[in-house]
Amino acid sequence: MKRRLAFGIPLLAAVFAVALLDISIGSMIGSAVILSLLVGLGVVEYFTMLAHAGLPGSKTIGSSVGIAVFGFHAWMLAIEGRHISVAIIALFVVLAAITFRALQRGAVATFLEEAAFTIFGVFWVAILGGYLLELASLGVEVLLFVVLVTKFGDIGAFFTGSLIGRHKLVPRVSPGKTIEGSIGGLCLAVVVSAIASRWLVPSLGVIPAVVLGVVLNVATQLGDLAESLVKRRLDCKDSASLIPAFGGVLDLIDSLLFTAPCAYLWLTSM
Repeated sequence: MKRRLAFGIPLLAAVFAVALLDISIGSMIGSAVILSLLVGLGVVEYFTMLAHAGLPGSKTIGSSVGIAVFGFHAWMLAIEGRHISVAIIALFVVLAAITFRALQRGAVATFLEEAAFTIFGVFWVAILGGYLLELASLGVEVLLFVVLVTKFGDIGAFFTGSLIGRHKLVPRVSPGKTIEGSIGGLCLAVVVSAIASRWLVPSLGVIPAVVLGVVLNVATQLGDLAESLVKRRLDCKDSASLIPAFGGVLDLIDSLLFTAPCAYLWLTSM
């Protein structure tokens, strides 16, 4: 717990610093750079885990397309101010490249698995991660709001589970998670959503902010468990060892990959 605090607090402070700098100068470039770095590393981590597990999936194709797609998305939003849809194009490029390679090698037996594992990685990390950029395009304040609600949900679940957790949530997938921790995370996320929305997204209103806090925390927990399922399948404890006390970048952004699309759809449909 002490190690998590020692590394978690500076990480959160760094996010605040970049976000506040962007807000003060009316830009999203700093946030786009940080997000590009995190998502790029996350893509590489996924395909590295896949390779270590000995499962079919193209690290070269998947990592290259995932990083390129996210980078292009960031460039168009941060520099050009243009919204673009890259999901279908990215998935098509991956499928076409894997099909071409399979035809060259006559790899009939592994074609379907390689395509599925590779497309999943690009979609999960690069395309869902692109919604973090879309949130920043609505205003860096909006991105900061979603990050705060998501991460404080994680923090609430961790500390509540550590202190009073007794009943396992899904022991076969994530033995450390408890029902008490899940409830604690939900409660803290709702409180943070109600408070932070008045400062960062004042147009949201208190009641919608509370409801959105519930939605985002459900997405937070699903995103975290989705990564747990991936790690169990690939027989990995952490996605990497890049960040002390946390693991890899994917361990840090897994919940955001689910909350960002939910928040974007909610806020743009209002």
